[in-house]
Amino acid sequence: MHSHLLVAAVLATVNLVVSGQGNFAFYKLSLQWPPSVCNDPRFYCGGSTILSSFTIHGLWPQFDDDTPVKPYDPRKNRCTDVIPTNPDDILDSLQSIQEYYLTRLWPNLRNPQSLSTNQEFWKYEWKQHGMCSDYPNNPYKYFAAAITLAMVYEPLKGNFFFFFICLHKNYISDT
Repeated sequence: MHSHLLVAAVLATVNLVVSGQGNFAFYKLSLQWPPSVCNDPRFYCGGSTILSSFTIHGLWPQFDDDTPVKPYDPRKNRCTDVIPTNPDDILDSLQSIQEYYLTRLWPNLRNPQSLSTNQEFWKYEWKQHGMCSDYPNNPYKYFAAAITLAMVYEPLKGNFFFFFICLHKNYISDT
C-alpha cells in the first residue's frame, strides 16, 4: 500500500481549482523528483549533486478539459486584458525570493547551481505559463503562489496524500 502511495506521489500532479481572472479553469502544480528525472537517459542533469527533494516543474493554467493554456501572444492568444510583464523584466521582482526559495524549490535541473541557468528557466516558465496566469503583470505573485503550494503540498511531508485523497475521494471505495 505504501509503495503505491509513493508511486502516486512521484507521478502525480496537484490540480487546484481556482476562480481565475483569465479564461482558464484551474492551475496544475507539477512537481518532479530529481533522482527520477536525472536517471532518464534523455535528460542531462548538470552539477555535482542530484537534489533529493521534490522540485517544482511548473504551475500551469489549464482549461476545464485539462489542456494547457497556450502562451501569451498579442496577435494569437490574448489570454488577458492586461499587458503582461515581459520575461526579460521579471528578475528584479523575484530578487527577494530568488536565492532561497526559487533556487531551492524551482531550479533548472540541467544545472541547478548556476544562477544564470535558473534565471533563464524562470523566464521561460513565465513566458510559457505565468503571462496567462492570474498575475500577468506581477511575476512575484505567480512564483510565490507556486512556491507556497509546493511547500504546503510537499509529498514527502505527508500533506500531499491528505490533499490527494480529499480531492479524489469519489474514487475511494469503502471496501
